[in-house]
Amino acid sequence: MIKIVELPDLITVNQAAEIFHLCRQTIYKYINSGAIPAFKNPAGKYLIPRKYLDDMAAGRYNSGATNCDRPTEGGIENVG
Repeated sequence: MIKIVELPDLITVNQAAEIFHLCRQTIYKYINSGAIPAFKNPAGKYLIPRKYLDDMAAGRYNSGATNCDRPTEGGIENVG
């Protein structure tokens, strides 16, 4: 598992999904809803500023995760 303190300033969707034990589709849903600010790099891949993942880890976002969106053991406790 990737630890937040070891991450660079910009995080990929795959890294965010691994950190929070969520499906990649859930991270994309958060991005598309504006719950997690992100931008696309020139290759078309979303990058998330680490600061927003720190906020998410601190419970500052509540995006209403359901089904596959629910974190597994060891993930965020209050996502939805």
